[in-house]
Amino acid sequence: MSPKEGHFGVDLNDEVVRRSIVTYNGELLPTLPPLAPPAPVAPKAEAAQQAKVVALTPWQKASREVATVTAGMGTALALGKLTGPLFMSNIFTFSLAGLIGYRVVWGVAPALHSPLMSVTNAISGMVGIGGFFIMGGGYLPQTFPQALGALSVLLAFVNVSGGFVITKRMLDMFRRPTDPPEYPWLYAVPAVLFGGGYIAAASTGMAGLVQAGYMVSSLLCIGSLTSLASQATARTGNLMGMMGVGSGVLASLAAVGFAPETLIQCLAVAGIGSAIGGVLGRRITPTELPQMVAALHSVVGLAAVLTSIGSVMAAVHHLDALHMVTGYLGVLIGGVTFTGSIVAFMKLSGRMSSRPSILPGRHLINSGLLAANAATMTAFITAAPGAPAIAAACLAANTCFSFAKGYTTTSAIGGADMPVVITVLNAYSGFALVAEGLMLNSPILTTVGSLIGVSGSILSYIMCVAMNRSLANVLFGGISAPAKTDHQIEGEITTTTVEDTAQALKDAQKVVIVVGYGVLISTAHLFERNS
Repeated sequence: MSPKEGHFGVDLNDEVVRRSIVTYNGELLPTLPPLAPPAPVAPKAEAAQQAKVVALTPWQKASREVATVTAGMGTALALGKLTGPLFMSNIFTFSLAGLIGYRVVWGVAPALHSPLMSVTNAISGMVGIGGFFIMGGGYLPQTFPQALGALSVLLAFVNVSGGFVITKRMLDMFRRPTDPPEYPWLYAVPAVLFGGGYIAAASTGMAGLVQAGYMVSSLLCIGSLTSLASQATARTGNLMGMMGVGSGVLASLAAVGFAPETLIQCLAVAGIGSAIGGVLGRRITPTELPQMVAALHSVVGLAAVLTSIGSVMAAVHHLDALHMVTGYLGVLIGGVTFTGSIVAFMKLSGRMSSRPSILPGRHLINSGLLAANAATMTAFITAAPGAPAIAAACLAANTCFSFAKGYTTTSAIGGADMPVVITVLNAYSGFALVAEGLMLNSPILTTVGSLIGVSGSILSYIMCVAMNRSLANVLFGGISAPAKTDHQIEGEITTTTVEDTAQALKDAQKVVIVVGYGVLISTAHLFERNS
């Protein structure tokens, strides 16, 4: 957890770190005095905090439910009138996939939240499919949008490969010697049969093969998230995710219909990205797995930015309103995800202070950046079709604003809340995929993006509830000191001595030692092995 590989970055001046460890470099650290409690709050404030929460009456509860249903049905009616059948078909896919993602995540065991986060991050690498649609030029890209597409594919496959490797390593840490044998190699049978059969069938005509590939990919990705609900099926879920991404990539290649030269270019950049991701996923240590997930997640955000810009610039002279709006939103969401994930990685890896970086007037700064995004979007939609230079300038400004917003919002959050931040950014990347799917009319991107966006949002909510905090408090409010009041300490204190503890351990038949963060960071768990 330091910039130097193989070493822990232990800052004894950090209050949390210092009070979490007992030994350091083989020496017993002196016990620190307890922290002074905050001053009691004024009686007025205390009375306000203890105000009773009035429960909703049955009428109020029913009225709110009816209002929610009415708003949803009205929104669908308005969209159907203002848009076309193609857009509504994608919205239909988005809604169903989002409902499935909502139902799936609630059943995941808390111990598997990190692997779930990792596997959804790997699946979000399908953002590179959007790069397929703007690649071209033969063996090498010939235009700027084509180069952006190739770079997007390379970055996306770094995330796909590295994400699945990291997920496997996380799940292997739960494996016990008494677990029944597993046969993951058997899943190569359906993968090879489907891939070979798909290629053979495509050689005689596509018919409905593209839609069939999208369906298989979507179902496998859904099955992957569902299987992460328990330890017994989690590793199978990782394999299903791999097959889901593979079948989606195969179907997308068939949909694009590359010339042989461009296909070689695509396979080359995808292979290079996969190799890089695989090496990164295998080289890191177990304690570096969380920050590596954040690092790979930044790659997804950058790939979304590149794909959205490349798609808009490749068709700048004949853009419709939907393409412009979704392309702009893809850049905005992807940019926030990119820099936000980098900050999360740096805080988790010790390359940046874990303390919240509170800028003066930060809420005003963030509001100003959001207003600048909105103003730039208006100029982009108005002038882009007839003025490519203005379109490029607006997209560049949008990219800069979103990069800045990702940094300012994430750096203001403490290192202890970074897991929640990563799940929020994971949800952002899912919605960036949705925007990309609407932009390119790709059902697979819409489906997968909806799954990831909704599941990431629910997972963020679950983690915040576990910490007894709201998501808004984590993202915008930080941790405020809890109010303390004078109260009578109740209960009985049981004291012991070193001799009594030693005798109790000697007489015990079984002793369970729970290794916490303090033991881990002080490497106390290595003393017996090293001696």
